[in-house]
Amino acid sequence: MLDSVLADFPRLTRLLDREGGALSGGEQQLLSLARSLMGDPSLLLLDEPTEGIQPSIIEEMAETLGLIRERRGLAVLLVE
Repeated sequence: MLDSVLADFPRLTRLLDREGGALSGGEQQLLSLARSLMGDPSLLLLDEPTEGIQPSIIEEMAETLGLIRERRGLAVLLVE
């Protein structure tokens, strides 16, 4: 499952040797999203996942969520 999640979030691959607290806010949000997918859920609930992060990471997160939703048949409830 880890390989699958890292394939969805390639930005995190180079950060595997760092602790979560040493990551930027956007990287921490991506890590949090990736961790939530490790259990292979059928429903993902997200509360303001893009608050306070840079626009490029918001775009990356939106694209990745769309791909994951289609590929895994994942239902996503997102509150902004």
